[in-house]
Amino acid sequence: NWRKYMKEEKISVKDIHDRADELGIPWDDDVQFMNWTKELAGKSHLDDLTDEELSKVYAALEKGENV
Repeated sequence: NWRKYMKEEKISVKDIHDRADELGIPWDDDVQFMNWTKELAGKSHLDDLTDEELSKVYAALEKGENV
């Protein structure tokens, strides 16, 4: 993803959904994904996350952390 090379570019919820899709990770109303997000960022719904928290979730997906 080209955005990782541009520090000023914000990670969007769509970016996370797209990356999860690429990795074959279910995310739409998926309890396991929401629990993982809550453990990682303190909130279970991506729409509730700050830009920094969204970046943290995206980075964890990029690193291959288990959902």
